[in-house]
Amino acid sequence: MRTRKLLIAGLTRNCGHGKLEAQVSILAQAFKRFSKISWLLIESDSSDNTLSELEGLKSKIPNFEFKSLGNLESRIQFRTERIAYCRNNYLSEIKENAMYGDVDYVAVVDFDGVNSLLSSLAVDSCWLREDWEVCTANQAGPYYDIWALRHSIWAPGDCWLQYHFLVSHGLSADAARFAAVYSKMIQINPNSGWLRVESAFGGLGIYRRSALQKGRYLGVNEIGTEICEHVSLHEEIIKRGGRIYINPSLINADFIDHTEEFRPKTTGQDF
Repeated sequence: MRTRKLLIAGLTRNCGHGKLEAQVSILAQAFKRFSKISWLLIESDSSDNTLSELEGLKSKIPNFEFKSLGNLESRIQFRTERIAYCRNNYLSEIKENAMYGDVDYVAVVDFDGVNSLLSSLAVDSCWLREDWEVCTANQAGPYYDIWALRHSIWAPGDCWLQYHFLVSHGLSADAARFAAVYSKMIQINPNSGWLRVESAFGGLGIYRRSALQKGRYLGVNEIGTEICEHVSLHEEIIKRGGRIYINPSLINADFIDHTEEFRPKTTGQDF
């Protein structure tokens, strides 16, 4: 890692008022062993001071770049399609901009706070083995990112398509949501073996730059239904023989908004 160069890329919207700066600080510390870190953030549709915070970060952090794509909501109907559009912007930069031609790895990161527990020790664990093109995060609490997940046994298909199928065939919304989504939010032991998957994300994915030279993000399918944007990119990586893993030791969070209801309840008593 000490001889390799990293680009940290991701999207930001309404992450101002110190939230973005706090995430950047955590990530800089977690990836500190790389010889060089560059940053590329894509912003859109913010209604707070995210843009001014980005300007401030650019003025004081070396190799920090961002692009603002303005108001996309007025032009692109679906949220997932807007996200895919933004992600394809950083993909184009990675593929075409000479500034990133010497990058060895790309860390694709969510800047909404999900990486608050990421540490350099967790990042270092990704290089205990080298047989991967994509290494993705785990959580100390239940694994939350079921929509981006594809695994032949655990989650073979789109969880929300399954949810709508179950509802249309008689299950209540709560029962269908549990069957399709929440029942799959298992807690993965950080000391267990790596999980080979067809797709995963969990707020952080580390990619070999070479794995991103083909493929793109798609936010809607051929019939106009919203889909998780990560899956199409990962399908291309798998098609070309790439390996994608969840690294159980790559812990970036514990309980987040999606899994807070699973947090053990305290009684107020000490034993």
